[in-house]
Formats: sequence, structure tokens, C-alpha cells
Amino acid sequence: AMLSVSVVILTQGTRNEDLHHIWADVLGQTVKPKNIVTVVNCESVDLGVVPAGITVVETGVNLGIPAGRNYGVRGLAATPGQESDLILFIDDDAYILGSDFIERAIKIFEANEKLGLVQPKVVTRIGQSDETQESGPRYWIPRANKTPTFETFPAFSVWEGATVIRWNCFIESNGWAEPIFYAHEGTDLAWRVWNTGFETRYEPRLVVSHPPVGPERHDKSIWFGMRNKVVMARRNLPFPFLVIYPLAWFALDFVKIMIGKIPHPSGKYAIKTQLRELFKGLFAGIRMDLSDQGHVFDAAAVRRKLSWRTIGVMTKHGRPPLI
Repeated sequence: AMLSVSVVILTQGTRNEDLHHIWADVLGQTVKPKNIVTVVNCESVDLGVVPAGITVVETGVNLGIPAGRNYGVRGLAATPGQESDLILFIDDDAYILGSDFIERAIKIFEANEKLGLVQPKVVTRIGQSDETQESGPRYWIPRANKTPTFETFPAFSVWEGATVIRWNCFIESNGWAEPIFYAHEGTDLAWRVWNTGFETRYEPRLVVSHPPVGPERHDKSIWFGMRNKVVMARRNLPFPFLVIYPLAWFALDFVKIMIGKIPHPSGKYAIKTQLRELFKGLFAGIRMDLSDQGHVFDAAAVRRKLSWRTIGVMTKHGRPPLI
């Protein structure tokens, strides 16, 4: 029998036109999903007319992006018979391209039983239309060489806006990292997938579109980025990587800020402001209480660090958890 797929869409009700487009795309697939769950990750909002076949669940409060995605799976996992073989996670500003997207995803997973998680190729969408550019931002290609490619390759981080993961791999990885709240949860999940013995891959045969994201980052992105690097290290890395990984990133971001390589929303040099956010993020990550890991899918996975075997695989592929 063909693998079954559940779709989990995350929204806060601020992009309803896009959300309705995604609903139509998913409902029009050549292979119908087993479940289509839309998670409203905030207090109750008006989503407009919800088509038949779409389940809407409300968290009541912003749980953060990782916990919001997990919330959609929790409801399915708690209902007998609602588990599926694969889960497609998609944010409400990403469109899946092609009515056979799910069918292709199923074939890709059926052809490789070691495949745990994939990130599709991302192309830039123009406005609210279906018009797209040939490629998307290069920093969404999860490898050091950012040259666009039509080849699949092993990935050790993923862009989180659209992913497909094997259900049992998701559970064994304990889902998305809820303590992170926002930013870099794709790296945490990719690492954990490799640690279960499955593979994470970039898969350009699956394509999604996303609006262009400018290089300007608010100060909080520096804070979140640094804090989450420390939190990921504390969650996943054995000594000495536990120390080396966040400090290497701290040094790299410090240099980038000093030479003006991290843009500021004001368009000006803002070295003092950015350095303050970098230091604050570092110390916030060190001080953060990680006793509460959020919802637990697999108790054995919650505090499991990357094995030396996994670190060996990452190193073999040129991506040891150093930076």
C-alpha cells in the first residue's frame, strides 16, 4: 500500500489569503492526505470559510513555532488510527508547487527506507500570485556550497518553512525542539534525525515557493540566533563540542558585526546594539532552564545527546558540529 501523509499547517491568522491558497493546493493533490490539520498558534482568530476536509485546532496562545508544529501532531498521535507514515509540515506563507507534490514525496521516501527528513527546494514567489523566480535565497540551500543544484544531498540543517518527515522518525527524534521557540529548530531536528539512524536530505525534486526575505534582521534575531545555538549545544552535543560549537558561532558573529556584515533594520551601522544582543543571547542560552523540554513524544529521546557515531557521520560529510 502507498504511504499515508498527514499535513500540518501553522498559522496565526494573519495571512488568510495565503492560507486559503495552501488549503486549495493540499486538497487538490493527486494523492489525498490522510489528515490536514491547521494549527492556529495564538488566541482564536477568524480564518474565513474552512473547506471540508480541513481540521482546525487552536493553541489559545503563541506556543512558539516548534511547539506549534508539535501541537498539530500531538492531536493525531492521541487519536487511535490517525497516525500516518509521513508528515508534511508547512507554514502559512509557503506554497507547495505541483498537484503531485505529495505523490512525489511518497515515491522518494518509498525508494529510500533510511530517509527520515527532507527539505524541498525553495523558489522565490512574487506577491500573492503563483509567479515565481527560478531559485530562492541561497542561504536556504543547506550546505557550505550555496550553488543551486538539481541533485539531492545529505543535510545537517533544514529550512523549516516546509519539510517532510517519516512519522516514526519524528517520534524517535522527539519532534521539534520546543525550548527554542523560534529560529534554528531545523538544525536541531536534522541532527536528531541523523542520531536515530535515519538520514536528512535536501530534495530538489520537491519544490515550494516563499516570499523573498530581505537581509535586514532585527536585533532580536541576533539574540535568538546566539541563544538557540547555546541551547542546541546543551540539548545535543557531548563535551567538547558542547563548548566549541556555541563559542565558534559567537566568534564568527562577533567578527561579522564588527565589519558590518550583519545588516541592521535601520540601514546603519549599529555595532553597539548588535554586540549587546549577541552577548545577551549567549548568556541567556547559558542560563536558560532546560528542565522543561515541552511535550514529550519519546521519553528516551528527550535528553539523548548525539552519539559519537553520528558525529563521525557528520564529520565524514564535512559537517562536524563545530560551526
